[in-house]
Amino acid sequence: MRKALLRRPETAVDVFKLLPEGVLCQVIDNTIYMSPAPSFEHQKVIAKIMFGILGFLDKNPVGECVASPVDVFLDQYNAY
Repeated sequence: MRKALLRRPETAVDVFKLLPEGVLCQVIDNTIYMSPAPSFEHQKVIAKIMFGILGFLDKNPVGECVASPVDVFLDQYNAY
């Protein structure tokens, strides 16, 4: 869940955080890039990959796997 800022946005990541949840975009080097929705074929492949990873993790609890979209903030100028 994205949180609202209590100050004027200063970076593209600040603006990103103000966007409604579900807006497909990422911030690379302080520039916002809009992304199209993934294709149906892409989603089918992702489901198969997730199924395999989750099966592995059930037997080998060495990490976590979550379905996208999940915001990943690398620094104040990059969010994927």
